[in-house]
Amino acid sequence: MTVTGRTKVSYPTVTYDLAGEYDSAASAFIPKTSGVYAITASVNYIKNLETQQNEVNPFIIITVNGSAVDGEDDFRINPAGRSRSEITQVSDNLFLNAGDRVEVEFFPDGFQSATGRILPSLGTYFTAARVPSPAKRKDM
Repeated sequence: MTVTGRTKVSYPTVTYDLAGEYDSAASAFIPKTSGVYAITASVNYIKNLETQQNEVNPFIIITVNGSAVDGEDDFRINPAGRSRSEITQVSDNLFLNAGDRVEVEFFPDGFQSATGRILPSLGTYFTAARVPSPAKRKDM
């Protein structure tokens, strides 16, 4: 998948989905039960080959119902004339309500305009699992 700006990440391959909560066509996780979920999203990204040394700062975020709830960036410098792929990952434990929509977005570079590709590899994946927890949130 080629990316040039803010992009919703597509995770079309489903290894397993025990409760039928992942919509692979929409790349969205929609829990059926409220509770605490361990979420991990990862992208293996490669910037297009450049002719000089360049900085790249890919950024990945988890959104819930369209709002960013967590993110991670991965600053790196690519040597002149070389481009390499690297994995950017974000993980969090989130309280989700039944029916919330969890999606992942990716920015190829937070500092400049960049074009590259998300590689469909073992480094590009999404996981979500409910942690044994009460169905209702107890505020502190």
